[in-house]
Amino acid sequence: AKTNGAGLPTLHDEDVAKCTNCKTCYQQVPELFEKTKIVVDGAPKEVAHTIPGVLDTLQVTPELKARVARAAANCDAEIIR
Repeated sequence: AKTNGAGLPTLHDEDVAKCTNCKTCYQQVPELFEKTKIVVDGAPKEVAHTIPGVLDTLQVTPELKARVARAAANCDAEIIR
């Protein structure tokens, strides 16, 4: 059975501004997270976010779930949920 990314911890859009760009998530799980630039209080800031639309196509495996859990545990800002 093919399962998509529903139920995986992700970076929610409202939390992206809190990202400290510790690089943990997009280095450990590049198929789910990527680096992007946003503007916070008028200043550009490098942050991570969940790749738009990725949950519709991502093949979830036990190994992927384990890597996402590890990334969430190591996230400096504790925003992967």
